[in-house]
Parts: sequence; structure tokens; C-alpha cells
Amino acid sequence: MSRDELIARLEAATGPDRELDAAIQMAVGGRIRSDGVPVWDGHFIGVGAYTSDVNAAMKLVPPDCWQEIKGPRKYLNIPHPVPNVWSAYIAKWNHEGDVMGWGATPALAICIAALRAKGDE
Repeated sequence: MSRDELIARLEAATGPDRELDAAIQMAVGGRIRSDGVPVWDGHFIGVGAYTSDVNAAMKLVPPDCWQEIKGPRKYLNIPHPVPNVWSAYIAKWNHEGDVMGWGATPALAICIAALRAKGDE
């Protein structure tokens, strides 16, 4: 699955999804053995809970970046993106390659923004 396809699936997700967690791990350099055991930097570990755990999602944010998370804007008339979602903003200190991510949960928004930021690396 391409990075754009993964981002589209994350944007459509309404909550945590272990299949998306595995796809994220593959997208950031992990792999999965033929027996289904994930591999990360040569060490066998479980797939991170990126779509459900904000701390796990934050591990995807590139170094030397800062981030900001904002909650749903339920009472604002904003046509796009959908106002009832979380937003995550990831910025490099020089503001080149700043990205946004919108998702149903804070973790999903961070994952989306982090994958976009990694795409700019």
C-alpha cells in the first residue's frame, strides 16, 4: 500500500485499527516475517498501537519537529476539513515542510501528519 493510500485509509478510520497499525509500521521501515511476526530494526517486537495511543503515534513524528494538536471544532462553520475531527500540526524549526493531519481521534491525526512529514523527508 502506498503512503497516500495509507493516509486515505487513516483519514477514513473512525477509531483504532490494528491492520492500520501494521501498515503504518511497514510504511516507516518495519517489515513483517512470513509467519506474521513484525520486525523493527532487526528486533522482533509487536506492532505499535499507533492508531489508539498518542504516545505511540508521537514516536512517528520526525526528530527536530514540534507539534500541536487541536480538538474538534464542533461549533464552527468550517467546510473543509470536516470540523468535527482532531487536527495535528507538525512543523520543522525552519517551517519548511510543515504538515497537517485530520483524524477522528488525536492518535489518528498525529499518524496522518507524521506520515505526511516523513513523505517530505
